[in-house]
Amino acid sequence: MKLEISSNTKLVKWLAIWGVWTLFALFFTSQGFLQYQVMKVQIPFWQVLIWQIFSGYLWFALTPIILWLAHKFPLESGKLSRNIPLHFVLGLLVAVFQQSIDAFILPKLGYPPGSSFPSYWAAFQFFLMVNLHLSFGIYWAIIAISLALDYYRKYREREITASQLEARLAQTRLQVLKFQLQPHFLFNTLNTISELIYKDQESAEQMITNLSDLLRLSLEKLEVQEVSLQQELDFLKKYVEIEQMRFHDRLTIEMVIASDTLDAKVPNMILQPLVENAI
Repeated sequence: MKLEISSNTKLVKWLAIWGVWTLFALFFTSQGFLQYQVMKVQIPFWQVLIWQIFSGYLWFALTPIILWLAHKFPLESGKLSRNIPLHFVLGLLVAVFQQSIDAFILPKLGYPPGSSFPSYWAAFQFFLMVNLHLSFGIYWAIIAISLALDYYRKYREREITASQLEARLAQTRLQVLKFQLQPHFLFNTLNTISELIYKDQESAEQMITNLSDLLRLSLEKLEVQEVSLQQELDFLKKYVEIEQMRFHDRLTIEMVIASDTLDAKVPNMILQPLVENAI
């Protein structure tokens, strides 16, 4: 089953991701600002906010790449032994790339406070030593969230498919029930009963009993796919008895059934439509 995602849905999705990274930046901004206050380092709140907003939105820019990698190399059964080591390497590469951008931009924005680097390489080494493990962890966190959302999406798709199948099954059952309860012989039988009530009450009562048994058996076996040939013949006999009472001597039924076939499984209601059409 393939779900079509509209442009509005995609927009909402990426706005949500943008919002998450914004909250991520604000969280680390408040944490960093409080740490600087405890350390007696006077750093304006807006400057800490700029640092964290830059890092957060850099991760936001990297998120589509990481999600693509998660989709391209899924962590699913049969592919774990190959894709887990691959994601380990990819996670390191993404983390190193992210830190290289931070090392290039953040020192120009005054981070870390009170420090200066003689060269970009020195800044890059510092950022790797301090934040590589965090960036690597963020990569795997995105992979894990993507995996969880993918499992949830597949679960929802299975639920939708199951509900659609259940609806179709219910509709089919209703159609079968309608077919079983409203064949031509049912109306003909009711007409015959109405006539016999005035002419032969005993036969009318017997026909009503047979019709009741027939409908009861139909309802009892409504959800059954297969029955024994013996059960199918018992049902058929009820139907035949009704038809014989309608047609009297004009209808003669002979059943020749091998005894070793009575326990065989046959589709439910397979014989009655054939006999009805023949009559």
